[in-house]
Order: sequence, then C-alpha cells, then structure tokens
Amino acid sequence: MRHYVRNITIAFALILLSLWAAFPPSENIGLGKDLRGGASLIYSVDIGSTETASEVIPQVIDVLKKRIDPNGLYEISIIRQGQDRIEITMPLPSDRVKELKAELDKELAQLSVTSIDADEFERIMRLPKPERDTRLEELGTVSDTVKDALARSAEAFDQAQQYRQQLVLFEQNTDIAEEIKDELANNAAEAEIAYEVARDEALATAISPEEIRRALERSTEQKTIRDGDEIVVLDSPRKRALDDIRAQYPEIETQLDKVIAAYDIYTQNRQSLDDTSDLKRLVQASGVLSFRITVDPQGRSAGGLTHPDEQRLREQLREKGPKQASARDARWFKINKIDSWYNSVSAYEELIATPAQYFFGYGGSGYVVEEYNGDYYMLAWDTRDLRITADDARWKVSRAYQTADQLGRPAIGFEMDPAGAARMGELTGANTGYRMAVLLDDEVYTAPNLNARITSRGIIEGEFSMEEINYIIRVLGAGSLQAKLSPE
Repeated sequence: MRHYVRNITIAFALILLSLWAAFPPSENIGLGKDLRGGASLIYSVDIGSTETASEVIPQVIDVLKKRIDPNGLYEISIIRQGQDRIEITMPLPSDRVKELKAELDKELAQLSVTSIDADEFERIMRLPKPERDTRLEELGTVSDTVKDALARSAEAFDQAQQYRQQLVLFEQNTDIAEEIKDELANNAAEAEIAYEVARDEALATAISPEEIRRALERSTEQKTIRDGDEIVVLDSPRKRALDDIRAQYPEIETQLDKVIAAYDIYTQNRQSLDDTSDLKRLVQASGVLSFRITVDPQGRSAGGLTHPDEQRLREQLREKGPKQASARDARWFKINKIDSWYNSVSAYEELIATPAQYFFGYGGSGYVVEEYNGDYYMLAWDTRDLRITADDARWKVSRAYQTADQLGRPAIGFEMDPAGAARMGELTGANTGYRMAVLLDDEVYTAPNLNARITSRGIIEGEFSMEEINYIIRVLGAGSLQAKLSPE
C-alpha cells in the first residue's frame, strides 16, 4: 500500500511538472500541419533515360532537406509521391508567431527614414507643410539625430523655395535694379546648396531595414583559430555585421537594440516558414552548379586575365552593390563562406580591415574581391569561353567524393558526365594556370588554381578541414541534381 501511494504521488508530480513545462500551450507545444493548418507543394522530378526513380528521387529529397531546412527547425516533410513526384509539406505559423513577426516589422518600421532615397526625399519636401511635417515626424522617431537632420533639411528647403519665388517676381519687375536681382540670385544659389548639404546629411543617417535584416540573419557560429599556443574564438558573422552598423550609425543604437530583441524572440518561437512563397523560393534556388574563370587583379603579374574596368567595377560595388556593378563580360559573385578563406588571427584581421588588399595577394596569384554590406564578392568572367553554366549545355557532375592530393592532404574529387567532361576540357585546357571558381546558386564556394586540363575527373586542392570537405562534396552533389525539379 505504501508503494502504491508513493507511485501515485510521483505520477501526479510528473503530470503537474509536464503541465507547467508546457504552459502556455500555444508557445511550448508545436502543432503540425494537420492541427495548425498548412500547405503542400507537389513537384515532378525529371528522370533521365539512363536513371532510375529509386536512385534519383531519394537524392533529390536529401538535397532539398539540406537546402530548405538544414537544422530541422521548420517541421518540413518531403516524401515521394507516385513514380516521379515529391510532396513538400509545411505547417503555417501559429498566431503567436504571427504576432511576434508583426512586432518585429513594427520595430523595423521605426527605421523608416532609411527606406527612402533622394527622389522620395524630394517628394516629401514638396508636400503641403502640414502633411510634410507629419511625415517628417514619423521618419524622425528613430533618433534625435535623425529628427534634427530632417528639421534642418526642411528649414533649408523652405528658405530656398522662398528665394526662388522672390527671384521669379523680381525678374518680372523691370523697375528693380540688376544689382538687387544679382544679389537675390546669389542668395537663392547659396540657399539651394545649403538645402542639398542638409538633405545629404539627413540621408547619410539612413540605413535600410533590409540591411539590418541581412545582418540579423547571418550565422551566429563563432570560428575557433589556434594562434600560437592560444585558442582564439572570433566574433560570429552576425556580431561583426551588427557591430559595423552600430559604428556607422550610432544614432540608431537604441532602436537597433529593440529590433534585435524583437528578432531574437521571433526566431526563438518560429517553427515554420512564414508562407509558401518562402518555401517555393528555397526549392527553386537549390542546386544550380556552375564554373567560372576568375578575374586576375591588375598589377599582380604580367599576362594575367585582368579586366580593363576593374577599378570602376570595384568603386561601383562599394557604392551601389553587385547588381549595379557589372560589365558586359564580367560579374560579381558572393563568396558563400568567408570563414574558409583565412586560417590565422592575423589573416582574419587583415581580411576585415582591407579585403581588397588581402585577396590581391591571396594564394600567390590573387583575386579581385570587394566588400559590400558585410558580404564579400569575387569578380569572375561571364563569357561562354570562360564559364560553364546550366545555360551553356545539358551537363552535370555525376559524382563527388573525398580523396587526397599529390602530397597526401585531404582533397575533393569529382567526375563529370560525358557532356560535362567535354565542356570542362574546353574550359580548363584553354585556361590552365588560372583560377576556376566553383559556384552553387551563383555563390562562390571555392576557387582553386587549374594545374592541368580537366575532363571527366578533377581534384579540388586546398587547406580543407573535414567539415569543409563534406561541405563542398554536398555542394557538388546538389549541383548534379540541377534542373531535376519542375519549374512549377
């Protein structure tokens, strides 16, 4: 009897503990698609004449899982349907998560001054004064610094407008001396310049909410490096990006802290993608492999593949970003994992301080690399004789695996199908001695030197950890499944 009472007491205690841990249920009990509601997407899979569905479809599913939900956070299910289809299901976000996302969007909106450009700024200034003042009040909530800059801009704009109107009236009046008109014209010009300066100062306080989102979404993983006898833990990419924003825009620090807190609470509670458009984007973005010869930096060595507009392209990237900085025959491509490009504290510090100079001498021959908004971009050629892309021909990497280089160091081996071998032979045979970037979804994963012509088989050499080797093998494996899914 004594054991019976004890067991009942323990059972009740466990039940109460479980209820306490699950409270409130809306936050601590995850509901799947059937209970919370959700969506299913069905895609057909292209099975080649020499392939079997039993081999291809599991590979496609494995690649999609690693691309869509690599950490298993979003409760996404991918299963085979019939002979040549797959079904991807996702639960919709809970009401709690929707509320947290709305709160995040609200905090980001407080940075709304950052979402306007010079043209929009001019439009606001030309609004009727009551409407303009209301709009400027909304934009100035981010900080007193921004509010003061906007107020100075409005005052300078009104002064310039006043001088313009007086000048028009004076020009029509022939009784006013030319000296007076000239003085007024000078005053109007000075007022216009003062307004432009005030406007530029106001816009200089601006940072795009999208830039803050990108910083928040960066990896929180901290890289560990051995520096002599010490183990040094470096800041995560997310912390570096947020610290750069704080340093560049100190006036928004208080509001930035609120945005970070709202984002962290939102992501801690988020257990699904926001909607099916996010899922479609991730599905269609997976596994497009390409190879490109990289541009050599000017001044590095004679006879290299340098670009005549390198300096202009560098300046455009730093000022406007990669989409606005391209040439007819070359493009900027984001480096997927910048942590793979340094292996010491001194190298890390040089890369962060002067990325262009760091990559100018990287590996003895160098790359053309610039930083924009915390991301690093490499310049590569975009002509048919200096690239292999999905648009050039129907080809694929048939196999990727771990191997060793001539010195016995770990390396990555890959094999091309016949069409890929022919194209690879053309590209590498004509460009031996240069560097070839391996890209997945237009992001650079590695860019080794071409030591010899490659056809059906090749080796990617470098200072790789086992984690990086597995990483690149998965990249090449994903690329071998490109164009397998139907576009809709």
